[in-house]
Amino acid sequence: SGPAEPSRTWRRDRGSPETTRQPPFLGPCVTTTSPGCPAVRSGVEQRWFQGQSPLHTQQGQEGAKHPYGPAPGSTLLTLLCCRNLESIDLSYNKLYHVPSYLPKSLLHLVLLGNQIERIPGYVFGHMEPGLEYLYLSFNRLSDDGVDRVSFYGAYHSLRELFLDHNDLKSIPPGIQEMKALHFLRLNNNKIRNILPEQICNAEEDGDSTLEHLHLENNYIKTREISSYAFSCIKSYSSIVLKPQNIT
Repeated sequence: SGPAEPSRTWRRDRGSPETTRQPPFLGPCVTTTSPGCPAVRSGVEQRWFQGQSPLHTQQGQEGAKHPYGPAPGSTLLTLLCCRNLESIDLSYNKLYHVPSYLPKSLLHLVLLGNQIERIPGYVFGHMEPGLEYLYLSFNRLSDDGVDRVSFYGAYHSLRELFLDHNDLKSIPPGIQEMKALHFLRLNNNKIRNILPEQICNAEEDGDSTLEHLHLENNYIKTREISSYAFSCIKSYSSIVLKPQNIT
């Protein structure tokens, strides 16, 4: 059987609005590895990692757990030997940007509860077949930390993107180009406006693949949203806009 989905516990009640700044604990990530992948002790390079929270992963045929902690001099690059690695949970590690040199085969990346301010350009560009699940909730992302090339390499593959509980003031660029996206969380940010073509591409006639869109607990004046903003979404009932932080 394949790797367990790292976000399944949190997503069990994902339709309910978030009311707390404390992110849920998703447990250890689960990985599948090639036979030659060693049970190494690893952390994240110092320029990414400043915390003390342990990272755990599961490897090998017997499912033995090996702690990945912030050992001095250790490096995430050690994981690159694991050619079949599909899932990593780096939550609660005080990362301040999305790490580079992630495994090419990665499908699930969980980065909850860090201090991430930036998604570097082309950081997912080398991945094949492409990242499918990216969870960046409860971080410090702002508009300056996300640009059009931040998601380069994942536009065709991302199915779920969680950017809730950050400091975004607008819809990140490139959302309308994500052809496989089913679930998007942008709730609990500082978004004030939703402009036409930020969610839907006016040049395309077909419906969006989006099935769940969360925008609640921002600063959006819902009466001022353009009628074209969600024109590509099949069902408006899949869009959560209320409540907003305005009086």
